[in-house]
Amino acid sequence: TVTSFSFSNPDTTATIVDSTHTIIVNVPFGTPVTELTPAITHTGAGIGPLSGAARDFSNPVTYTVTAADGSTRAYTVTVNVGLDTAKSVTSFSLSSPDTAGIIVDSTRTIIVNVPFGTAVTALTPVITHTGTGIDPDTGTARDFTDPVTYTATAADGTKRAYTVKVIVAPDTAKAITSFILSSPEVTGEIDDSTHSITMHVPFGTAVTALAPIITYTGAAIDPPPGSARDFSNPVAYTVTAADGSTRAYTVSVKEANALPAKMKILFVGNSITRHGPSPDLGWYGDWGMAASSEENDYVHMLISKLSNCFIPTIFDYSIETVVSWERNFSTDLSNFPGMVEYDPDICIIRLGENIDTAYAKNNNYYAELTDLITFCIDPSTKVVITGNFHPSFYKDSIQQAVALDNGWHYVDFTHIGADPANYAYGLFTDPGVASHPSDAGMKEMAISIYHEIQEILFNQ
Repeated sequence: TVTSFSFSNPDTTATIVDSTHTIIVNVPFGTPVTELTPAITHTGAGIGPLSGAARDFSNPVTYTVTAADGSTRAYTVTVNVGLDTAKSVTSFSLSSPDTAGIIVDSTRTIIVNVPFGTAVTALTPVITHTGTGIDPDTGTARDFTDPVTYTATAADGTKRAYTVKVIVAPDTAKAITSFILSSPEVTGEIDDSTHSITMHVPFGTAVTALAPIITYTGAAIDPPPGSARDFSNPVAYTVTAADGSTRAYTVSVKEANALPAKMKILFVGNSITRHGPSPDLGWYGDWGMAASSEENDYVHMLISKLSNCFIPTIFDYSIETVVSWERNFSTDLSNFPGMVEYDPDICIIRLGENIDTAYAKNNNYYAELTDLITFCIDPSTKVVITGNFHPSFYKDSIQQAVALDNGWHYVDFTHIGADPANYAYGLFTDPGVASHPSDAGMKEMAISIYHEIQEILFNQ
């Protein structure tokens, strides 16, 4: 009789079933069974194969015990290799965004850090693992708003659960987007490349207690918006992002030189500047066409902004429409006596939409525009030429060249005319009227011209 049957490597003791003369030895997964050495105890005179003799147990092996009287008994030894118990997640990654998870086996957690703004409601992980399967399966989109449990299953049926947490990084945004004063009415010029802000204030402004209105991205700004500060010297403003990072802006206030008690501005333009009533077109105003009221056209908004900023200077203005010249450069300029008689300090040339491009090319638009402007100014007049509201590469380039070549100022309107929201579409049935700037477009034009005139007056 076999009384014990065991291995020392791996350390395993067999189950002996005397009724069937069978011996079952269960060894762990991965055990090489081609050369196992059993230790055997038995009754009787001997056993073969001998105890301590290495054998190949890839298939059942017969051991025969011989009694003292010569009788024998055969035992069939079967070695069963256990199923694999491995059940680990070995990698967990996302392709969009391209991120690899951090696997912490001790706590069976997986941390996936994704950039700020990542939508986590339908992320599709790529997973590698040991075992026969994982649930949810790799490549399956899941909502990671809350932690998600993934369960790996081994070949032996045992399971291991991992908790996957997706952590969205805090926002890194930390920019000042607007910096304005309400009294005086001033908008700061923000230079993001140098993180500096310049505010041009009128002559005589008390700068020791200015309270700016600030908009910004990020979690906080110091000093806070609306707090009065002394801007006699540059002031540092620090914006803090949600992730704790910071950005400092240097804010400087520049006071304008003293201006004359009265300044005169001449507007030379077309229907965008002023158009009388035309009931047949559905237009009944006597101001910039398509504006809802006189105070909402670009001329009057500009004069209002200048008057509010440069107190106590009075800004007088005159409007001369030159539509006939736009359509025929040979128009006698003496038909526009107001251009000569007004004697402006600043002349704003805001025209071009009625000029046919082919006509301009064939009739030396550069020279004709230069002649028109010199007709209505003297050498001391500051000139501002704007681009076309309806963008025109050729006409805009000529108008800009005339400005630059004569030391005048140019205001680009490309961004204004490119935005459909700046047109009066849907407000008028006549398509010609509707193609004019809406109140929004008029405001954008006024602001753009204002910034250029502001520079002129501050440097005067």
